[in-house]
Amino acid sequence: MPALPIDAAAKLLGVPSTTLWRRIRGGDLIAQQDADSGEWLVDVSLHEIRLAAESESEPEPTLGELTQLVDTIQRHSDLLHGELQAYEREAQGLRQLRDALRASLASLLGTPASGSAEPASAPPPASAPIMPASPTPPPITRPIASGNISALSAEDVAFPSDVLANSVLEAARGRRPGPGTQSLLDEPAGLPPHSTFVDVGFQMHAIEWGDTAAPPLLLLHALGGDSHTFDFILPSLRPHFRGFALDLRGHGDSTWIDEGNYRLSTHVQDLDRFVQARGLSHLAIIGIGLGADLALAYAGARPDTVGHLVLNEPSPDPTAPGIARVQRQLQETPARFDDLTGAADWWGEHDPSLREIPHSTAGSLVSSHLRTLDNGGVSWKFDPALRDLDPEVARDVDLFAAAQRVSCPVLLIRDTHSDLLSSPSTERLLELCPSAELLEVSGSEPPSLTATAALTTDATLAAVQRFLRRPIRS
Repeated sequence: MPALPIDAAAKLLGVPSTTLWRRIRGGDLIAQQDADSGEWLVDVSLHEIRLAAESESEPEPTLGELTQLVDTIQRHSDLLHGELQAYEREAQGLRQLRDALRASLASLLGTPASGSAEPASAPPPASAPIMPASPTPPPITRPIASGNISALSAEDVAFPSDVLANSVLEAARGRRPGPGTQSLLDEPAGLPPHSTFVDVGFQMHAIEWGDTAAPPLLLLHALGGDSHTFDFILPSLRPHFRGFALDLRGHGDSTWIDEGNYRLSTHVQDLDRFVQARGLSHLAIIGIGLGADLALAYAGARPDTVGHLVLNEPSPDPTAPGIARVQRQLQETPARFDDLTGAADWWGEHDPSLREIPHSTAGSLVSSHLRTLDNGGVSWKFDPALRDLDPEVARDVDLFAAAQRVSCPVLLIRDTHSDLLSSPSTERLLELCPSAELLEVSGSEPPSLTATAALTTDATLAAVQRFLRRPIRS
């Protein structure tokens, strides 16, 4: 498809033009200025654009390269001017909407509308908890296919695979899956998520967002998953944290390891290097499946670094039947599909938890876990070597011993149908870690592939938010 003017491309994709300007400035997209009209043009094939890892150090630049750099700086100045104009147009529209809402509210209440701006809230004191305390938890915002914010309809909870497949295709194209829903490029309030790579001995990919002054939060996915596992809870967390959703080694857009070293102890070292590279402390960590095991192992190794720990379906008992089940399911997962529709059909059939979240979110989740092959098919992003992982070799950390060394508050989430975390193992964890508390939820049966079912409910997300508001223990 030919390049289009930025405003036209934004309209086609269903996103604000400021989103495209921001991505151009960040290096995600490349814009070219038309020599005749002077307009800035951009390629709309956004789903094929990926951020490259940071390049190796370069030799001293030549005079010609310095001249080119000056030209580039001037070009970026022009881009920033165009972006500023787009923001001003968007802000004007928001002001008009605000005034209309104020007038409507004043009419309903029988009071005159006030045009004065609300006073800025005072900054929290130094002893404030990790999230601002409030009498009731803030609302959980997730895209709902029906557009009804009061309740999910039956269509949102159970839907045929062809609806999911259509949603996947639309999400991959960056278009809105339907009325009242969000696409992959929609920008909720707060600083936008963006890809980043950190050298931890290999290039570890993460989706980062939020204010650098906000409390840090790490999100750790399950075996075979990636950073996009957490897309559906991101809107509820973005306003409160400086967040990092990681791709563990061999997963997502992080480097595949040639020697196939995917031991839990090695994941702990990777995580420690990431935390040190980003200068993080007093972390909150949410882990799912393998990510929960990693979070527990890391908190045991670095108890002074972790302030809050949310463990969704860890498996501290190496004999738990769910460990073999997860490995078997990974081995039985098709290595490739002819297209996104085939992948969506397969996943919708084999993962019950996917039916428990809205269409648009499910479609985005499926497409984000896939990479396009040269022959036109699609395949999972994780290293195929993970299929042949020996759990006895990979699980080389005693998680019960790690639990004894954890000193921060812990929220342990267990699915009542779990075959990863048995009742005896749960009781032992609670005994070894006095700061832990249990939240049991009724999730999918049979258990889901990615162990995310427990986090797909508003009640569970609200409980996690309440937990993260607690002050960090000194």
